[in-house]
Amino acid sequence: MIAIFLLSALPAVVTKQDHMKLQLVQVVWRHGDRSPTHTYKKDLIREVNWTFGGGGWGQLSTIGMRQHFEFGKQLRKRYIVENEFLSKTYNSKEIYVRSSDYNRTIISAMSNLMGMYSYNNNASIEGTDYPKNLTGWPQGFIPIPVHTVDHNTDFVTPSNCFSA
Repeated sequence: MIAIFLLSALPAVVTKQDHMKLQLVQVVWRHGDRSPTHTYKKDLIREVNWTFGGGGWGQLSTIGMRQHFEFGKQLRKRYIVENEFLSKTYNSKEIYVRSSDYNRTIISAMSNLMGMYSYNNNASIEGTDYPKNLTGWPQGFIPIPVHTVDHNTDFVTPSNCFSA
């Protein structure tokens, strides 16, 4: 039964044709691994005892940052390196990032962008993409904006449940 399903799914795979050109990529993701947002009344493990990071209730952990950094590297490979859909360095005319207004989602987006446009890719140009000769500035780091909307007016990423 599984083999039949796999074979029947093969024709649904779209292959690139010479006349086809990618026009738009829209990526939607959830935040990475985070600390708990709440606990039960008699929980013996309190926030002060946390050893995994996260910085408080519902905050992105270092594991979540790593998850999104790795995801950003995958996006870079697919859309920058292999398909040359995006420029090698950040271009505000090509990419727009929006996040719900929570620390964990904003930092997830920032971690993802660090993976996509990591300053280790040697594509960024000092003095053009980031400040030249500025003490303390991470070599090659390009800050990329992550846009948010106030919770009360956010109709794209509404969070009606307690665990958003």
